[in-house]
Amino acid sequence: MTEISRVGKGRKRGEERIASGMKGRRKGERHPVYATGKETVLGRIRIREHFAFVTPEEPLPNGEREIYVPREGTAGAMDGDLVRVSLFPRRRGVGGLVEEVVERAKEIVYGTLDRRGRRWVLCAATPTIPFRVQGMAFGVKESEVRSGMRAALRITKYPEGDEGGEGFLEKIFGPAGDPEVELTMSREVRSVPKEFPEAVLEAASRAGKARTIPGRSRRKDLRGLEVFTIDPVDARDFDDALSLEERSSGWRVGIHIADVASYVKEGDPIDQEAYDRATSVYLPGEVIPMLPESLSNGICSLVEGEDRAVVSVLVEFDPDGNPAGFSHCRSVIRSRRRFTYEEVDEILERGEGEFARELELLKWIAQRLYERRMERGAVDFEMPERKPILGLDGKVLRVQSVARTWSHRLVEELMILANEYVARCLEKAGRGIYRVHETPDARKVFQLRRLAKAFGKRIRGGSLQRIVDAFRGTPAQPVVELMVLRSMMEARYSAENLGHYGLASEAYAHFTSPIRRYPDLVVHRLLFKERCRRDLEETAEHCSRREREAVEAERDALEIKLLEYSRTRLGQQCQGVIDGLNREGIFLILDFGARGFLSLDEFEDGPFTFRRMPPTLLARRSGRRLSIGDPLDVVVAAVDIENRRLVLARPGRKGGRSSGGGRRGVRGEGAGLGGRNAHGKKKGGRGDRTGIEEGARRRGKGETGGGKGKRKSKKGSRKKKRKTIKRRRTRRR
Repeated sequence: MTEISRVGKGRKRGEERIASGMKGRRKGERHPVYATGKETVLGRIRIREHFAFVTPEEPLPNGEREIYVPREGTAGAMDGDLVRVSLFPRRRGVGGLVEEVVERAKEIVYGTLDRRGRRWVLCAATPTIPFRVQGMAFGVKESEVRSGMRAALRITKYPEGDEGGEGFLEKIFGPAGDPEVELTMSREVRSVPKEFPEAVLEAASRAGKARTIPGRSRRKDLRGLEVFTIDPVDARDFDDALSLEERSSGWRVGIHIADVASYVKEGDPIDQEAYDRATSVYLPGEVIPMLPESLSNGICSLVEGEDRAVVSVLVEFDPDGNPAGFSHCRSVIRSRRRFTYEEVDEILERGEGEFARELELLKWIAQRLYERRMERGAVDFEMPERKPILGLDGKVLRVQSVARTWSHRLVEELMILANEYVARCLEKAGRGIYRVHETPDARKVFQLRRLAKAFGKRIRGGSLQRIVDAFRGTPAQPVVELMVLRSMMEARYSAENLGHYGLASEAYAHFTSPIRRYPDLVVHRLLFKERCRRDLEETAEHCSRREREAVEAERDALEIKLLEYSRTRLGQQCQGVIDGLNREGIFLILDFGARGFLSLDEFEDGPFTFRRMPPTLLARRSGRRLSIGDPLDVVVAAVDIENRRLVLARPGRKGGRSSGGGRRGVRGEGAGLGGRNAHGKKKGGRGDRTGIEEGARRRGKGETGGGKGKRKSKKGSRKKKRKTIKRRRTRRR
C-alpha cells in the first residue's frame, strides 16, 4: 500500500493509521491523513485556469472523489484527457501529478489567434497552451487570419510538458469579445450542434406525419379525463400533463408523459442522434433540442386539443393526501387546456377560473408531498432563476428574476413522485438507469457548520437544510444557499441505484422528460421491458458527460449575455451582495445576476485585515467590516466578454484600477465558498427543479493577483512548484 502522510511530530502515529487504511487527525493538525491503495490512478482531467482536477475512474479508498493537480503538474494534458496520476498529500484532500496521458479526448482546440514574429499561434483558452499554426485547412482564407480572432485548430501534434502543440486552422469564428462570436465558439467547444443530419430530419418527418397512434388498440383510452399542461409561457415542447379525478376513497392523480419510445426505436437514425446529444440545451433566447422539431414540437408534444400517445402513472390518494396505490400503462389522452405558470398562480391566488378546483386540490396534495419529503431530509433552495429577455435583434433588453411559486412546486412534486415510483419498478426488474446524488463530503458540511457558527447560527446535526433554514429571510440567504449548493456532489446517471441525497429518495430515476433527456427515453423502454442493446453503465456515463457539457454551455451563454447586458450599465450604480472575499478584493453578485470583482484599492479607509472565519475584511483605520451577505453599492467600471470578467468600482471613484485583480478574481473563488460555481435552474427536466440537480459545477479556488509585486511573487512560486514537482518525480524513478 502506498503511504500518503505528512511529515510531522506525529508521523509514526500517522503511518499506523495509513497501514490500517484509516483516516484521522494528528494532534495539532487541521486536516485528515489520507491513504490510497494504488501508486497511480486513472482518471479524467478537467483543466481550469490555474489548476486542474482529476476524477478517478474508481473512488479512492480514503473516500476522496477528486484529485487536485497544480497547473505545473498537468504534463501537457488537455481538458477531458484520460490520464494516469501519482498521488501526494495536501492540506486539503489529495493532490496528484500527471505521469502519463493515456488517451486524448479532443482532436480540435479552440482559442484566440496571435502573431508571434513570422508565425501564427493559437492561444487555447483552456488550457493556456500555445499551438503553432502549420497551415490553413480547406475553406479557411488567409485574408481572414488576423490577431484577436477566435478560431478552431485541428491538432497534429499534442503539447508535451512545457512545449506547445501544432495544427491546422479549421475555422475562423470572428473577433474575440463579440457576444455572438463567443456564443458560437462556446457551443462548438462543448459539441452542441444546432443542425440535424439530413437522414435524421427525413426519418423524423416520416414519423411526425403518422396518422395513427402506435399500438392504439393496446392502449388505455383516457381521453375522457380532464387533462391539462402547465409550462413556461415560451415553451413549445410539452412532454408532461396532469389530471385529477375525485373518487369515493379519495382522488386519482394522472401524471401523463409523452410516449417518445413508441416513435423513436433503439438503433434508428433518430435514436443515434438523440444518444449523441443526450439532452436538449436551453440557451438565452433559443433551444437546441435533442429531437428534431417535427417530433419534439409536433407528434410527441402534448398540445391542446390533439390525441397523443403517453405513458400514464396513475396514483391513488387517500383523504389525507397520502399515496395509497400506483399503476402505469400506455394510454391515449387529449389535453383540454395549456396553462402557463403565471395563469396557474393567478387562479390559485383568486380561487376561481378554469380547473380551479383541480388546481387547488393538486396544490394541497403537492404541499403534503413536499412536507413529507422535507421530513425525510431533503434539501430545498429558494434561488430565483435569472432569465435574460432578448429583443428582436438578440440583444438583452433586461434581466428578469423568475421565482419558484406554487405553480412550479405543484408540477415538481408530482413529477418527483412519478420518478420515484418508476425507479422502484426498475429496481424490481433488476435493470435501470438511475439518477443518483451521493452524500456530500463530511468535511465540507463541517466547514459550512463552522461558517454558520461564526455568523452566530448554531446548527445541530449534519443537515444541510438546517443551515439553509438558519439563514432564511436574512440578507445572506442567497449567498449561503449558493455555498450549500457548491458543497454538494454533482447528481449523475448510473446503472446502480445509489439513492438521491438532495431529494431524500432511496431510488430515483428520470422518467418525466423523454423529449429532452435520453436517459428518460431509455427508462421508458426498460419500464415496458423492451430490449436495450446498449450497455446501461456506458449509456449512463455518456449521458452524465453530455449533461455536464450542456450545463457548461448554458452557464457560459448566460454569463456572456449578462456581461453583454453589463455593457449597457457601464458607469451606472447598482447594488450587489458580497458572496466572496480575499486579500485582494470582494466578489459580488449584482442585482441583475452578473458576478463582478471589486478591488480593495477602491476603498479609502484601508488597509484591510482579512479573517477566514467568518470570511471578513476589517478596515484598520475606520473599523469598516465587510462580510459575506452584506449589500454594497457599486458602479460597473469595465466589461471584458472575451475573458469573462466584470470589474466594479465604488460610487464617486474612477473605476478600472481593479482590472488586474479583477481578471483572476472573477475566475477564482472567494474565501468561504465551496469551490463550485452556481448555475441557474434550466428548463430541462421536470421532477427535480429544486436547485440540486442543475447546480453545482466545479470551479476554481484561490486568491486574486493584484499589482506587479504580486505577479513577481507568483512567478517565483511557480518556479518553486516546478522544482518540487521535478524532485518528486526524480524520487519515484
